[in-house]
Amino acid sequence: MRKYLLCLFLLFSMLNPTRSQGSVKAPLGPGFSLEYRVEVLNEGQRRDETLTLKVIEEAAPNAWRLELRLGDEESDLRYQAVYRDGGDSSAFALERFTETCFWDEGWAPVAPADLELLATLSAMEEHLRPVETGADSTMTVGGRALMCRYYSLSDSSEVVQEGESVTIRTNQFVKGDAWICDEVPFGGWVRYREERIATKVSEFGGRSFTGNEERSEETWILVSMTIAE
Repeated sequence: MRKYLLCLFLLFSMLNPTRSQGSVKAPLGPGFSLEYRVEVLNEGQRRDETLTLKVIEEAAPNAWRLELRLGDEESDLRYQAVYRDGGDSSAFALERFTETCFWDEGWAPVAPADLELLATLSAMEEHLRPVETGADSTMTVGGRALMCRYYSLSDSSEVVQEGESVTIRTNQFVKGDAWICDEVPFGGWVRYREERIATKVSEFGGRSFTGNEERSEETWILVSMTIAE
């Protein structure tokens, strides 16, 4: 499972359960929290993780100090960052994040550029493709009805590693689907499922060898949320 070092931007909710579709996004503030269940299937083995996110305080105007915990309340896998809202940058742009740190018997600083998941989630957003014929659907989270739009995932890439005598090409194809709510900031994901198929091709001595396909699947499901008072 990819390292969930900074899922700090997956914030979402509704202002109230009766407002009309397409209205104002959820207000952020201390007390806001959400919980995702992440299901990972890799080589026939399944693992479930829980990500809990909460707003600690308003660090500055339009800037929020966030804390992420991976696992239960006793887990030491905790991270904090100040996230700056607003502007035209993408939800996962590096410049939005400052004061990033992780828990190691105390808070230790880490550069946003060193957080693997920050780049990973940017790629996840880029995989989304609107489906014009996809019907809207209402999903209920914590008793709140969210009007969601369907997206498909489709992308491919090639990574080349060159050595003195061998070149390894990793071809990856991504497919899946997602349900997005416009009222949800930071990506708007209510449900996100991504399947990755990777094949490695080794080239040396004028010959090439293709390895077996490697398949993995990851699903993010929002299971609960608390609105800031």
